[in-house]
Amino acid sequence: MNRIIKFRVWDNLTKQMLFEDFHLLGEVMSFSLIDQWIREHKEGKGLLERYNDMVFQQYTGIQDSKGVKVYDGDILREKMTEEMAANGGGASLDVVRFSGGAFLIDCNPIWDYLSSNNPDVLEDFEVIGNLYENPELLK
Repeated sequence: MNRIIKFRVWDNLTKQMLFEDFHLLGEVMSFSLIDQWIREHKEGKGLLERYNDMVFQQYTGIQDSKGVKVYDGDILREKMTEEMAANGGGASLDVVRFSGGAFLIDCNPIWDYLSSNNPDVLEDFEVIGNLYENPELLK
């Protein structure tokens, strides 16, 4: 698999998503992030101090059923199946996490859920938010 390593950044101070799809060390890098850090450094804030206020979330290389990119920390809703409905259950919410060198959904490797028709798509899931912008979804 040949994929580009991408990130998005959550800022714990401003409580907002700053950047999405930037390459940390790749050929394309978000110069706006660097400019912001330089500007804040000149205003008396240390670069490393500011870095510690940010949460970097890695792109999994996979998209949900609607073509939305899936990142570490995303909240996914599993589509209701006939079997779930027949058993009286509802669609579940799961969080994408990176642990033990793999992206996981509900403690299982993300590739367990990939579409057989399109191996880069989580056919039975859709991104409905993330841990940082939408924590209320998990309550």
